[in-house]
Amino acid sequence: MSRPWPPPGATLLMLAFGPTWMQRSLVEGVSQDEIESAFREWEVLTVEPADARGLG
Repeated sequence: MSRPWPPPGATLLMLAFGPTWMQRSLVEGVSQDEIESAFREWEVLTVEPADARGLG
């Protein structure tokens, strides 16, 4: 029996860092387009930037 993906009514809370200007960063970050490509079956409802001043 195959189950639909994502399950009907499912919600995913994702926290992602955007691309950074830092050249030597260990984590490159991800764009909204990359997230939407990776999760094609999901609908992006809200995108809210976070205040990241002082984090790097």
